[in-house]
Amino acid sequence: MEATATNITEVIKALVEEFISGINFHPKSAEGINGGLCDNFAHAVTIQIPGAEALWGDGMDEEAWDMPYNWVEHHAAYHCFVRFKNRYYDSEAPEGVDHPIKLPYYQRELRHFNSR
Repeated sequence: MEATATNITEVIKALVEEFISGINFHPKSAEGINGGLCDNFAHAVTIQIPGAEALWGDGMDEEAWDMPYNWVEHHAAYHCFVRFKNRYYDSEAPEGVDHPIKLPYYQRELRHFNSR
């Protein structure tokens, strides 16, 4: 069976519940997962969804971000997320977004970046 957007959404929601259950991990929320376990989470998704790819933010071309270099180096680089069928996912975005800058993690980083 081919993996679909519905499948990845279901997988992400189930993995969030597993991660916050306290059995193997200790975050208390989806946001908490993105605060240190994003790479573990993204790789867990890729194991269950064929064709999904885990990416670190600095693994994308600087032009793809359409942001200053210091954004990529100091903000984008520190988050791992999933790319699947031209959509981007993480523990806080089980439905996916059309560009990683729209992930809640990066929205928080943007607020910090723009407040300086």
